[in-house]
Amino acid sequence: MSKKLLTTEEIIQGVKKKIIWPYYQMFKNRLEIMEFKDIKSKGFDKYPLMKDQQLKYFYPIVVDQNGNLKSNELQFHKLSKCGNCIIGYKTKTQDEIEFFLKLEQKVKEYHPVKDLSICWIDPKMRKFTDKVTHLFLEDVRIVKPNSR
Repeated sequence: MSKKLLTTEEIIQGVKKKIIWPYYQMFKNRLEIMEFKDIKSKGFDKYPLMKDQQLKYFYPIVVDQNGNLKSNELQFHKLSKCGNCIIGYKTKTQDEIEFFLKLEQKVKEYHPVKDLSICWIDPKMRKFTDKVTHLFLEDVRIVKPNSR
């Protein structure tokens, strides 16, 4: 895996934006480009980014339908210093929030993983997966930058 953040630059509403992409990407229909400034968080932006610090972005952030950040606050604020936008999951229900957060734990547990399905078929994931079967009817596949 590359030690650098995966980024692209795109024109969004007439303005050039630097977008940060996660390494693992699935559930394409739920991945959205979100501007850091539009995501509500608890305000951990006081943590400085050290010059020699190597940031990694493995799993998409999780944001609820009101734009509230539900996943790793510290990582979010460190990444916000590296670009204008981030790719993340925009959820519609509390069950989806719980599923994506639990899936993030599994991805970290199995990392590095070639077949991401191993994360959601894990028996400990069953009670979360059963509540969001509709997600698996959407476009579930690995997504790469500029393949939207």
